[in-house]
Parts: sequence; structure tokens; C-alpha cells
Amino acid sequence: MILPRYGRRFSFQPRMAWSMLGIALVAMTVAALLFVGRLASKAPLVVASNPIHSPNPTKAPWYFLGLQDLFVRADPWYAGVMLPALVIIGAILILSAVLLFLVVYFMRSRSRVRVSGSIQT
Repeated sequence: MILPRYGRRFSFQPRMAWSMLGIALVAMTVAALLFVGRLASKAPLVVASNPIHSPNPTKAPWYFLGLQDLFVRADPWYAGVMLPALVIIGAILILSAVLLFLVVYFMRSRSRVRVSGSIQT
């Protein structure tokens, strides 16, 4: 904790208050515009579903992941369990490597500081 000078616990800075007020006003304005836009437009609904006739091709809600096509072309164990698990494990490994590089970059020794064009050790 950084203690301010002369024993004061907190110095009020009006710039911070105005910037926070501005952020709050922008957030409330965006929320109000979204609410009014929702009331002004109707949702694009399709006709009521018929259990006897389903549209072709039937797509699952997660078709954008590509799993629907994988289930059609590959064994469900590989398409639904193995491949997503490998993707998740690969993403975790990549993110952990990036995090390690960032930690090493930001936590390196500060002993070499550039002062007026020369390097001090």
C-alpha cells in the first residue's frame, strides 16, 4: 500500500470522478438504446414447428463448431469426445505457454536500468 504524504489517507481527484461518471453515462446510454431497439423491432420468427415434417438439413444449435459435420463423417467417439478434448488441451497448453512468456517478460530483473544513455549494473 502506498501511503500518501503528510498522513492523509486519500486525496480526492475530481478527474477520476468525472471519468467514472462519463463511463457510467455511456454504459447507461448504450443499455437504454439496446432496450429501445429491442422494443422497436420484432424478432424474426419462423412458422410453428411441425413434428411430422422437419426441415432438411436439421442442424443442432452448436453447428457453428463444426461438430455436426464431424458426427456425420466420423465415428461419434472421435468426433464428439476425442477431437474436442484435444482442441481444449491444445488451447490450454498454448495459453499456458503465452502466460509463462508474459510472466518471464514482466518479472525480469530490473537491475539493468537505462539512465541518460548509459546502462547501469
